[in-house]
Amino acid sequence: MSLFSFFKKSGNPVLPPLNDLHIDLQLLACANMRVGQRVPPKEGFILLANDEGIVKDDNQGFEACFREGILESVFIDLAKFPGILCHNGEPIHAITSLAETDITTLFGAPYHRDEDDDEVILFYENGTVETQLEFPGRSRLRYIILSCVPLLADPLQRAQYGCTAPWPGTGA
Repeated sequence: MSLFSFFKKSGNPVLPPLNDLHIDLQLLACANMRVGQRVPPKEGFILLANDEGIVKDDNQGFEACFREGILESVFIDLAKFPGILCHNGEPIHAITSLAETDITTLFGAPYHRDEDDDEVILFYENGTVETQLEFPGRSRLRYIILSCVPLLADPLQRAQYGCTAPWPGTGA
């Protein structure tokens, strides 16, 4: 039985405490559901999705979006998220204290790095899922977005972000 299996979809359901929710940044999975993959309709927190397919709890810094039964994206605010972030199944300790250099040591060079006066965003692409790691104030990691609708797959977005690298796997 999953953490969410006993909840029914109605109105704006309140999420249970997410202390045991695992999000794996290497496997691109949330509670063993891979981003971009179909989720069984009666399993996991898809049961809590509203009519727009969104499961959200601002107090716990968590949002998941489903479209046509597919886990499309996951957003995490590390200042509020009580769950466990992993890299290949192993917990990442003190993730909120990680600077950009710590992240590149852990994950390697990003596909693209965007920097402005307010923040740094590292974009990691695996061809089907984009991971955005955001450092507000150009300081410590605060926000994580996993999405199977990669922002930088769009050539216009790449141009707006100043990304000159070809999209992975397309040669364009």
